[in-house]
Amino acid sequence: MASSIINQADFLKYARDAVSDLAKAGKISSGDSSIMNDRLFNAIVSTTNRLGLIRTATNVNLYKGRVFDFLDDSNFEFTGSIESVIELKKWQKILNTAVKYGTSEDQLLDPIRMPIAVWVYLNNAQVLARLNQVRQNIYTETKNVATYVPGMTSMPSIMKEFDKAYFEHAAAESLKWAEARIAVVSSAYTNTLIVPGNSEIVKSTLDLLYNNLNEIKTPDLDALD
Repeated sequence: MASSIINQADFLKYARDAVSDLAKAGKISSGDSSIMNDRLFNAIVSTTNRLGLIRTATNVNLYKGRVFDFLDDSNFEFTGSIESVIELKKWQKILNTAVKYGTSEDQLLDPIRMPIAVWVYLNNAQVLARLNQVRQNIYTETKNVATYVPGMTSMPSIMKEFDKAYFEHAAAESLKWAEARIAVVSSAYTNTLIVPGNSEIVKSTLDLLYNNLNEIKTPDLDALD
């Protein structure tokens, strides 16, 4: 996802600071029209105008944030990995408890189940229609702004290059995460000397989760124009 188009320092300068020329791009329904970040949030759906949002379960929304939260290094460079949907040391303790005492299976399996649920949600027809509309709204705003602010002329190109690749990479990383966690849990329950009391429910749930990994896929995104 590296791009010669993107100059991060230049982009952050215009995204975070007020730019007087942005006011020429027109008013927005909420926020400061001279701040690019406000303009983009307005295109997504303003925090003060939530009518366009399609709500989902709190847990799905929480994990959605984690699935799309990419890690960076000390120089804020993209590393190619998403943030773990749960801290791995914490999850390992939950696994150890589940195997030892035959409990905590929901805590153990939710970090696998919920990322799958995120992609089921994003591929829902109603949600996808809204997602495509929001993407187009953002792209339209980047073209609008590029007309008035010289430092933002590359924004439409950046959006096009980044847009689909963002979803593709998040889906690939989500799948890798889920596959790895399924393998770890399966191995732990297979190799234990004493069969945990929750062994059957864990194994049957793992089978179900494994059979639903195909739900982790990039949504059918419309071309931006």
